[in-house]
Amino acid sequence: MASLTKKQTAQLSEISHDVLVNIIHDLIQDNKQARDTLVNGYLLSAAEVLKAVEKEYARRAKSKRFYDYYDADAFFDELTRSIANPLVGIAHELPEQAESLSIKMMLEFEKFTGNVDTSSGSWMGYYTILLDAWMKSLEAQKNNDPTFIAKKIFTVVEREFYFGIEIFKKYHTLLGTDILRVIRDMYYQKKLPQEALGLSMIIRDLDFLTMAFKSDEFCHSTHYFDYARLLMEDLRSDDALAVLNSQRADDEEITDNIIWNELFIQALIEEGRKEEAKAHCITAFTFQCDTRFYHLYTKAGEKDVDHSPEFLKIAKDTGLAPYVCFASDIERYDLID
Repeated sequence: MASLTKKQTAQLSEISHDVLVNIIHDLIQDNKQARDTLVNGYLLSAAEVLKAVEKEYARRAKSKRFYDYYDADAFFDELTRSIANPLVGIAHELPEQAESLSIKMMLEFEKFTGNVDTSSGSWMGYYTILLDAWMKSLEAQKNNDPTFIAKKIFTVVEREFYFGIEIFKKYHTLLGTDILRVIRDMYYQKKLPQEALGLSMIIRDLDFLTMAFKSDEFCHSTHYFDYARLLMEDLRSDDALAVLNSQRADDEEITDNIIWNELFIQALIEEGRKEEAKAHCITAFTFQCDTRFYHLYTKAGEKDVDHSPEFLKIAKDTGLAPYVCFASDIERYDLID
């Protein structure tokens, strides 16, 4: 979107109030979008904005018009402008009303867009702003007990299949750890360990994760990986090694062996076991010529020493493609014909 230059902005600031009012009248005279933006964004009270949004949503919901692939982008842009953005604007002033309306729109989304070709993905921008309006309306109610807010959220996320744990990562700061911890407990009570563990990672609840690990409730390799990372960040690399060794004992064919080796080597380095770390780097690189093992080796090895020859030899023995890729990664272009 084009903006005014510094000179134009300075000129605008020098224009008198009466002249500016006349300019605004001229601009909106034959421009409905400009008029709507002015009225809805600056001249209506929060209650009037809410009423206008409700009216526009009801009007759109009654429409039988079909929006094909090419019309959908403009359709969702208009919804964003006339419904979603105004709702965000009043979320703090009328939190309960904004909460109720945004939830209604999200839960009715499939029905509401039944006559729209959504394959372009343009709906996601509109939907994301509705979600933002909902979250901001909840933020405005945070003086209530965390359990009260958490129950509101959980009631909705149970019914809305577009939501995943990632939304809590995005809104962690806005909602706060106390609310997310209650939601985590609700997932756990509902016997949904995947979601409970995901939320525990987001709020960095090592006590819960330790309990889940000891109870053998980790159900995906990422749970081990994320838990090990948090332990290392908490300066508990010895515990991280124990977690990774336990994972290896339970599952010799780990799906992402590169990440496992990377974390294991990092933990060895943090523990000061640098010779073991270097040996593990060589072993891991032999099986998978991933440049991160070379960088970890240089971190554990002697400073001001070129460690690349050994890794270049391994890569060359593995094949031409790994050799070229590795040489390129470490910027040894002189070795590539």
